[in-house]
Amino acid sequence: MARRAERSLSLTTGARLLWIDEHPGNNVNEIQLFRRLGIHIDLATTDDDAAKRLAGAVYDVVVSNMTRADDEEAGAKFLPQILSATPPPHVIFYVGRDRAVPVGALGLTTRPDELLNLLLDALERAKG
Repeated sequence: MARRAERSLSLTTGARLLWIDEHPGNNVNEIQLFRRLGIHIDLATTDDDAAKRLAGAVYDVVVSNMTRADDEEAGAKFLPQILSATPPPHVIFYVGRDRAVPVGALGLTTRPDELLNLLLDALERAKG
C-alpha cells in the first residue's frame, strides 16, 4: 500500500478531495495520510455544507460516509447532487459496515487500505 502511494505522488500532489462526514474526527488518520500525500482536503459535516463547497470548488474525488442525522441512506440520497457538479467528481463511500455500492459511485469500503486504493484509482481516472 505504501509503495503504491509513493509511486502515485504525481497523482496525489495537488488533488482536491471533499470529505463528507458529520464526525470527521473518526477519519483523522486517513485524512493525515492523504494530506501527507499532497492532497488538499475540505471537510463538510452536513449535506448543506457539502453542497456549498461543491458549488464553489472543483473536486477530483468526494469521500462520504453513508449515515447522517440518523438517516442510514443519507449519503446515497445526496449522491445525485454530488454527481451534478461540473465536472462530476468520483465518489467513494467510506462506511462502518459493508453494503451495496450506490449506483454512480466508484466504490464503497470499510477498510482504510481499500480506501487508499480506491482513491488512487479515482485520481488515475480523473487525471488520466
